[in-house]
Order: sequence, then C-alpha cells, then structure tokens
Amino acid sequence: REAFFNIFGRVASTGGFVIGSGTLEASEKWYHDIVKEGLDANPRTGIHSFILPTWANTVAFPGGREDPKIKRLEAVLPKEIFDVRIGAQPIRLAGVAVREASRDRHVTVEGTDLNPRYPVEMAIDPGYTGGYAVLALQFYEGKVRVIDEVYVRLLATPDVINIAQQREWYSHIIPGNAGVIDRAAKQHNASYGDSVLEIWADIAGTHLDLTEAVIPVADGLDQLRIHLSAERIIINPRCTGLLAEWDLGPFPDGFDGYEPWHYRSNPDGALVGDKALSGADHASTAFTYWLVGRF
Repeated sequence: REAFFNIFGRVASTGGFVIGSGTLEASEKWYHDIVKEGLDANPRTGIHSFILPTWANTVAFPGGREDPKIKRLEAVLPKEIFDVRIGAQPIRLAGVAVREASRDRHVTVEGTDLNPRYPVEMAIDPGYTGGYAVLALQFYEGKVRVIDEVYVRLLATPDVINIAQQREWYSHIIPGNAGVIDRAAKQHNASYGDSVLEIWADIAGTHLDLTEAVIPVADGLDQLRIHLSAERIIINPRCTGLLAEWDLGPFPDGFDGYEPWHYRSNPDGALVGDKALSGADHASTAFTYWLVGRF
C-alpha cells in the first residue's frame, strides 16, 4: 500500500498518470476499495477502474460470455469462485451475504433519480455507534428503486432527520405511508425519554409503519435474493453504504475498518453456520423490513 501511494507522489509534480494492473482475488481491502470506487462514473479520487473478465479475451473465447468453454466453467465451478476468478467481479470476502447483487445489473443512474410522479418511502434502521441507515425508495413499473440514502454513525435521530429533510426526495413522502422502521424504535431511551419512533413523529411529522413481527435474517435475505435475481431492484450509485454492505464498493467516510455483510468462516475459509451475522448490515436490514412489508 505504501509503495502504491508513493507512486502517486512521484508523478504529482508533472501531473502524470498511473496505470495499475493486478488481480483482485485474495488481495487486500485497501486495493479492493480503490478498485471498487473507481467503477463509479465520477469517482472522487479521479481513479477509474476497468474490469476485464476472462471472456474479454476473444481470441481464446471467441463467443465471449456465451462461449461454450466459459459456460462449462460456469457449470463446474461454485458460483462465487466463478464470479471472482472468471468474471473478475470485485468480491473480496468469501460468503458475502447478498451475493446475487451485481454492479452491472443492479447499480445504475438511469431510472434511479427522483421521479416526482411517485411517492417516496423510507426504510430505516436506527443506531448510533454502529451506524444509522435511511433508504429512500420508489416502486413503480415493477422496479424497486433505491434512489438515495442517509448512512451515518455517531449522530442522534434529530440530526439524521435534519439530513433527510434537506434531500430533494423528502417532500415526496406521503404522511401515513412514510415507510418502515426497526421494531426496536418503539423502545423508550432511558437518557432521552422519547423513543426513536416518537422523535421521528414529533420532528418530521411522519407516521412510520412498523414491521409487526420480528423478521428472521434468512427470510429477509430470501426477499433480497428473490428480487435481485429477478432484476426487480435497481440502486443509484450514490447509495454507497448499501453497496458497501454487499461488497460492491467502499464504505463511506467514517466507516473505516467495516466489513461487508457476510457469513462467518473458519481459518481455512470454510463457511460456518447458515446465518449471515458478520459485518455491516444497517441499510440491508432496513431494506428487508421494507421488502417483507411490501411483498
């Protein structure tokens, strides 16, 4: 890492550029973060990434993605190994929980900006030290559209509400159908008295439909996987927190050291258990509340 950044210092005085190449498999998190951020249209670093899957070599694989040799590899290899080694997808961790998500199929600017003809709903997972996630969603023409997010930590609910109220989409929330929130939002805080739900109602004047039953992690993941596999979910690239939880980009500032939502594994890399309990899942959990409530 030190050598990589030293190279940028060497070309700074001349305004030169750097070309870096390398494989993502088994590489370190900092490298993955740089590569994934560079996949965005306008990365803040100015670094642009280009992914070359195996089938980009049309001399060896004249049929491209549909070449019979590629199809055979896809049939033989486990999906995650195929995606990483053959598809060059920037997946760093074994056992990423939402492995059906793909930047190519699910992340797009087109169709994910605010459409003023349709209402906006929020999906909220409140927190403090770990993180506080608010997703802004629109559903029309058969697509679930994640148009924006508030993804922060170490901020109280009034601060998060203030951020949300500054967003263009906030005025398109319909009172009485503002969205969903974690059931724990009903609990009264010993320090502040009011519950998170009451604070949203008092400050924002919104009624949030609470999820009535605890949603098992596996059930929420099933909903995400069903809709992702059917390509019914599209996400604006500005939703960096949600995408980072799915290992599709780096975490926002302030979340250094956070890992994508994934299954636990032993030192040999074998997955342990069938519950995705490791890593950040704030926005993902909020999303599952909304999906289960809607569908």
